[in-house]
Amino acid sequence: MFGDYGNQYECIAFMPKGEFKLKKERCSNVWNYRRVKPELHPTQKPVNLIKKIIRSATEENDTVLDPFIGSGTTAVACKQLNRNFIGIEINPDYVEIANRRLANTYRQMELIK
Repeated sequence: MFGDYGNQYECIAFMPKGEFKLKKERCSNVWNYRRVKPELHPTQKPVNLIKKIIRSATEENDTVLDPFIGSGTTAVACKQLNRNFIGIEINPDYVEIANRRLANTYRQMELIK
């Protein structure tokens, strides 16, 4: 009838380069965020979730690698937090979506200043 169990969590792989210590205080490994309605990508994440990870693990001008950038949530979060990013995506449709989101993020950031 339903096909599978309704997952209540999703694992996020975090792989720092070299020696690593969190920039912020230690926190639980279970966080509650509202699920994003998958309008741009079937596994789209909330920007605020990605920003929490980036803030706790990097400093301004650091570089974040997302090897499955999808609709560009990590890239948007990096730009909003003044981080560099490298994004890899095999699907040209998602590359186009990510580029569009980034263009809108630049405009939004200019309006905030």
